[in-house]
Amino acid sequence: MKKSIKTFSLIASAALLTITSLSAVSTDPVGYVTTTIPANSDGLLSTALHRPAIFSGSVASIPDSDTIEVSNSPEFLADEYAGGGNFILFTSGDREGLWAVIDSNDADSIDLTFVIQDLGEDVEDRVEIGDTFSIIPFWTPATLLPEGETAAGTQLLMFSRSQPGINISAAFIYTLYDTYGWYAGPTDVNNEPIYPDESLIVRNVSDEPLKLVQAGNVPMSAYRTVLSSLAEGVEQDIRLTSGLPSEVAIRDLLDPGTAGAGDQILIFDQDQVGQNKSAAIIATYYETYGWYSGPTERNNYLLQPGQGFVYRKAAANNLDIVVTHSPSYQQ
Repeated sequence: MKKSIKTFSLIASAALLTITSLSAVSTDPVGYVTTTIPANSDGLLSTALHRPAIFSGSVASIPDSDTIEVSNSPEFLADEYAGGGNFILFTSGDREGLWAVIDSNDADSIDLTFVIQDLGEDVEDRVEIGDTFSIIPFWTPATLLPEGETAAGTQLLMFSRSQPGINISAAFIYTLYDTYGWYAGPTDVNNEPIYPDESLIVRNVSDEPLKLVQAGNVPMSAYRTVLSSLAEGVEQDIRLTSGLPSEVAIRDLLDPGTAGAGDQILIFDQDQVGQNKSAAIIATYYETYGWYSGPTERNNYLLQPGQGFVYRKAAANNLDIVVTHSPSYQQ
């Protein structure tokens, strides 16, 4: 698929993005994002780039609510993409940016497990025949922070997507060991998927700053996620990311009308030394006015490339929030 690709460089306080055009028939441009975490400190990390797609195609039919058939008879091997290590990303249509885990496949169909949203049923808000998609491997601890490039003893704090409430503790802690890679206790987690819309905490336990470099394909379709409450009448923390390798203003990512009154965004200082850090900025959403920290307007606050943050849904806001955003570099 041909793309109109812009060439530019962006330098931000927490990351460096370089995008170059590979050729006239290149799929997606490539780039890299760097994140530096101070010594003996926590920092937020997310997947701002994609691993290279291993297949791109379009939808031929939708035989049931969790299956698509693929155009042009691709003749996949049975369960070639199964096992939870790959996801489908829809790259056009009403649900552009929707992603789903590949559960199984046969020669020309793919069964999906949904995490944020399904294929949809309503006209003008569903996946349709002809919509395009790519199959992309998930980032994993071993591919995002490989042994040899990441200091032994580094930890990843992973958070559950199914736990209600706020100030949620990590559900799992992954630790990097020389020779063996990433483990959670006795469990090998080198190949555990890291979802494209979530952020996690990297704990640098060394006495030196930890520089993490993520290289990959620049997302050329819309970012999409859904923010849901898990218990009625209870505030809900959701560890989120812009999912983008470029700066984005809060109100561009969460445009007016998307958020609910009283919802908050908790932003953390990546350069601050220490673990279990409190939010440096808490911005609250007010209808008509947008995002404010006390009297300070935060609508134009720039989230840095791949910057993770916490979205806190107000207790009164039980409706799902669909977040969609197409970054400026695609235009």
